[in-house]
Amino acid sequence: MKTQTQTYGELVNEGPAKFPNVDQAYARLWQTQGVKRFEFFLFQGDAVFQVLVGPMDSAKMADFDQIMSTLDAK
Repeated sequence: MKTQTQTYGELVNEGPAKFPNVDQAYARLWQTQGVKRFEFFLFQGDAVFQVLVGPMDSAKMADFDQIMSTLDAK
């Protein structure tokens, strides 16, 4: 994650996040031309899942929240 060169605009904020059923999670908030997106890194055992979701003001964010609550990264 520290060596990642991919960006999605200006990094607005980053830090630990909470997700069910994963060992650890980390989030970054990106902004490009007023559009905000979340980038999540989910850690489970030796696996790392990267998830990019946005725009933040989309009505579909509720769908994303529901999907993530059912995640079972075994």
